[in-house]
Amino acid sequence: MSTTHLADIIKAVQTRFKAQVTANLVKGEVVLYDNLADDLEVKPSDQNPWIHVTVLHGDSNQVTFGSSSRRSRDNGLIIAMVNVPRSKGKARAYEIADIIRTGFSNKHIVNIIYRTVSLTRVGPNGKWWQLNVQCPFQADDIS
Repeated sequence: MSTTHLADIIKAVQTRFKAQVTANLVKGEVVLYDNLADDLEVKPSDQNPWIHVTVLHGDSNQVTFGSSSRRSRDNGLIIAMVNVPRSKGKARAYEIADIIRTGFSNKHIVNIIYRTVSLTRVGPNGKWWQLNVQCPFQADDIS
């Protein structure tokens, strides 16, 4: 798989998230992605945890120079906002964070390197308890 465009990077991240995280969630737990038509059809339940995943792009740099090929690198950050009903406690948020960590932390998949996952406790947010899971990444492209 080539990640020659930013949209390809997003697709690769979302495909991995579906395979590594969504496939390991409990029935009724929903994952929403930025700006996908599917999000309009899938609504989180007030009774079940849900996750909002976004991919933020950072700097792009040319990292090698050569007459036959060049390598460019796109840096970014995946943020998975894990929300669980406050009435159910926060344990499930940490369980989901562990699923994400297992699927992404310090993995090298094709030409995307996922760095160490970190957690940010947001805490109570309306009727939800929120935990953000962040994973920096870099994607290389050789042309």
